[in-house]
Amino acid sequence: ILVDGSGSMEGSNTYRAGGVVMNRLRAVRRGEAEVYVRFFDNSVWEDEFHAWDAASAKKCLSAVRNIDYHGGMTAIDHCARQATERIDAILAEGDTLAKPELFVVTDGQDGVRLTLNDLRGTTMHAFVLGNNSQLVTIARQSGGVGIETGEVYD
Repeated sequence: ILVDGSGSMEGSNTYRAGGVVMNRLRAVRRGEAEVYVRFFDNSVWEDEFHAWDAASAKKCLSAVRNIDYHGGMTAIDHCARQATERIDAILAEGDTLAKPELFVVTDGQDGVRLTLNDLRGTTMHAFVLGNNSQLVTIARQSGGVGIETGEVYD
């Protein structure tokens, strides 16, 4: 899961983004998913939160709650490519992820020029807290869910 950590995400967007993360962590607790969470702005942030069971999901949620949304400009294309490279690295390490998926949670304040080739077979889901039809379109083309709220939150 890539969560937009740019400054424009401050306010109620942080709660909405947290809701997406909490939804996926519930899947971890049920034994249905393994989740890696990272934040991004113009690049993917260093800290990576990994949840594979109930205890690690709880730690992950605690860490995510304390994130400071202070980042700079948003670079969705660049960060989605970085995340796809990380997925490839996890698979190369021998992790047996059954169905790698990339969730992008953002307010959408960036132009997107991603292609299916950039995703290298990974299904992408886009949860846009505002508007970004390009991101929603590529998510749907990859076989994922693409949702935009059409509202700008503060």
